[in-house]
Amino acid sequence: MAVHMRKAVFALSLISGVLAAPYKRLENPLGVQYGIDASSMISYDSIYFGWAPNYKPSVTLASLNQATGQKGATYNVYSQITSSNVDSGSYDGNYQYNLTIPTSVNYDEYKTAWKTMYNAVSSNDKIFMFWSPNDDTSSEPVAPWWPGEEYVDIVGMDYYPNADEGLPDFESAYGAFYDTYSAGYGIPFAIGETGTQLSNGDSASTEQKEEWLKAVINPLSGFGDYSEYYFSCTWFEYGPPTNDINFYIVYEQDSSVVTETISNTESGTA
Repeated sequence: MAVHMRKAVFALSLISGVLAAPYKRLENPLGVQYGIDASSMISYDSIYFGWAPNYKPSVTLASLNQATGQKGATYNVYSQITSSNVDSGSYDGNYQYNLTIPTSVNYDEYKTAWKTMYNAVSSNDKIFMFWSPNDDTSSEPVAPWWPGEEYVDIVGMDYYPNADEGLPDFESAYGAFYDTYSAGYGIPFAIGETGTQLSNGDSASTEQKEEWLKAVINPLSGFGDYSEYYFSCTWFEYGPPTNDINFYIVYEQDSSVVTETISNTESGTA
């Protein structure tokens, strides 16, 4: 379960810039309150949008900004913290995918570690503790890993639906988790990592990726029932060779595909 809780802190990129003209300026004051620059990439339904960019090959935020003509609002960096790399002094903020993850972790030990981290950073108004388990509730419920509302600033869930099984709407995908951990405690909800694939492990088509992207940032029905989802959505912009499945919606795509894919974040056409 430790791998499910790999994002202890969600770092928000404070990026300057302006949205590409001639589109109407979209705003989300509550997202900005949590550190997102108001000029960042935002959907028509006022959800800020960013990236978990591949690290090998390096897909930089600058290259994604250039390709889209907009400034990514959020940026994921994966970093595994263990007692061994901390005690040895070797931890340098990296350690991406290079560690052996234990098959089981004691619930109480996990929650103690979380609370210790929360208390260590709580005085820094630029750091928010983001509790975001994987969607794996059928095999291992997430409830035993919940550290408590007083130790969590933002909640979310990593979810990768299979496009060939029929892509769900936001309610079907996130509703139960949202009702329990976001609406239930009045804690902001964000999507810290998402994408779509096929059930056999192959890559989804561009059209299927676009369909899922619209569902999580700009559905036709909007997000009226999910008032705590005002923060951000971060797309898993990974592909080979680091990842067997190609989740790219911008990297390695031609300009016409990129324009069509991200049109939701500019013109609001769903």
